[in-house]
Amino acid sequence: MIEDRDTYTGGHSQRVATYSKMIAQYMKLDDITCENIYQAGILHDIGKISIPDTILLKPGSLDDIEYKLIREHVALGVDILNKVPMFEELATYIEAHHERFDGSGYPNGLKGEQILIESQIMAVSDVFDAMTTSRIYKTKKTVSQALDEIKSLEGKDFQKKIVDAALAVLSNITLDEAITQLPTTALEEERFSYFYKDRVTKCYNSSYFDLMLIKNSYNIKYKYIYLISIHNLNNINTKYSWEEGNSYLENVSLNLQKILNLNEVFRVYCDDFLILSEEKIELNIEQLNKFIVRDDVSFNIESYDIEKNKIFSFHDFELIKKI
Repeated sequence: MIEDRDTYTGGHSQRVATYSKMIAQYMKLDDITCENIYQAGILHDIGKISIPDTILLKPGSLDDIEYKLIREHVALGVDILNKVPMFEELATYIEAHHERFDGSGYPNGLKGEQILIESQIMAVSDVFDAMTTSRIYKTKKTVSQALDEIKSLEGKDFQKKIVDAALAVLSNITLDEAITQLPTTALEEERFSYFYKDRVTKCYNSSYFDLMLIKNSYNIKYKYIYLISIHNLNNINTKYSWEEGNSYLENVSLNLQKILNLNEVFRVYCDDFLILSEEKIELNIEQLNKFIVRDDVSFNIESYDIEKNKIFSFHDFELIKKI
């Protein structure tokens, strides 16, 4: 159920469970406790199935209200699990997995030994996985960088014996480089469309273009950017209506996506389109003229070599474009 709701959270839960059990075994906790910690790790974020996509998938920092709402996933998860008798003990572990050793955590502000050892183990595993996997709003840390940060949180977020065990166990972890929170299926793409699809043209927007470039910087897939700049679109808006102008842009987008096939198309700057391509492409001017040029509306095309120009974000592209 968790995996179907959000494949990233499903994978995250599996990794937290695995890391937690490894740490528990290193600390020589009994077999039953180690297995319970593993099961609790699988279920620790089950409350997120009730969190709206607008918060769960937001590509940026949460505001105060959103942060307050995301914290509700703990209570929601505990409520779900308390309805299943076999999970009641696991629910007690999960309720405290965001508590911190110095009392600064939530939901109950528990401190020190008030926090179950099982919860403390899950907490450090949760933080380690969050640091070492790429999410929409941040890039990942290396294992050593993550463990250095965890070490720096000793006495604040985590007690010393938990940190020592985590450092010993997790230092040899091999990370899966393919882990991503970006959509991988048509259904996931539709869920992400609230943030990443342009309302008028239904193609991707500049925020998604930025994410694709950041992802591309780790493993170069796309090598070229093509910018189709449309000029004098306002002629259509003033001569007919804004609705006609929107219809025109939608038609341009549909035709671009059709003729460019697998290449990614993005709408930027209101009336321009960007194309990400793995190879050099020859854009057929006559073909483009048929659906772009009308009512004195014209266009021009610019191309950019991603590696040559070191374009690894939308900001990089804008700087290059101004030169």
